[in-house]
Amino acid sequence: MQNPDPNRGAIVLAGGGELGIAWQSGLVAGLLEEGVDLRSATTIVGTSAGSVVGSRLAGGVDMREVADHLAAREGDSAATAAGPLEAQHPAATPEALAAAFGRLLERFAAGEAEGQSSAELGAFALTASEIPEEVFRDTLAARLRIDGDFPASLRVATIDTASGDLVVLDHASEMPLAHAVAASCSIPGIFPPITSPDGRRLMDGGVRSVTNADVILDTDPGPALIVDTLFEGAPEGTLFHTWLRRTEREIAQLHEAGFEPILIRASTEDHMAMGFNPMDGSKAPAACEAGRARGRREAASAASDPWRT
Repeated sequence: MQNPDPNRGAIVLAGGGELGIAWQSGLVAGLLEEGVDLRSATTIVGTSAGSVVGSRLAGGVDMREVADHLAAREGDSAATAAGPLEAQHPAATPEALAAAFGRLLERFAAGEAEGQSSAELGAFALTASEIPEEVFRDTLAARLRIDGDFPASLRVATIDTASGDLVVLDHASEMPLAHAVAASCSIPGIFPPITSPDGRRLMDGGVRSVTNADVILDTDPGPALIVDTLFEGAPEGTLFHTWLRRTEREIAQLHEAGFEPILIRASTEDHMAMGFNPMDGSKAPAACEAGRARGRREAASAASDPWRT
């Protein structure tokens, strides 16, 4: 969808695993059902799960159709992230992925206490996953139907495993869209880093921030919708609380730079539907429906006006 308006603001979509894809897909669909069309945004930033939703949004996909598909997958084993991958590689069983995610959270928590850098997590990412890069990359693209040209409005957040630096991929990066999304979804220790055209190995942008909302600081100030999948009630001192505070610092930066940030964060009710294992694809239908209901409610807010049709 082309933007006739020179600045229709920015949309920032967060990481959150399989359920982050489902909840955010439902949210965007619910907004659209009430006349709020985020496809009209000038800039769309996606991190990990958000890069999947963002690629569809920026590509002009009708997210109501995506949400209908997700909601109809009750009990369907293909709803899990592991489904197609498991057929390709034994390390991709649901049990193996869940265990790997648990180990990653422990490593994140230890790193927060010990000052572990993104580069150290990058070194871990390069050796920890047993799934071949091409298997993960190609299976993800086929399963999520990610193809076509890189949308001009899309920015995909990834991390260079060697330096730990943020690498924002866009249509000028000479990296296929499917490869960019796979890189942003490459959770360290679970999925393998993806090789860029210049030889860098890229991993999940969520290593730096769940939202990476500060990516839009180099765009013209305007309305900015930040969608965060994390639970607002995360106890202080936990890793999730640290991630929440990171997003709040990014929002403060946007305020200072003249943006008009609007935050939609997953509620207690949303997380009751999703559960607390973001890789549990069996809950994707419930997560999508919770997001859809939330989107319908949020559409009534004047904050949605910049994207109202």
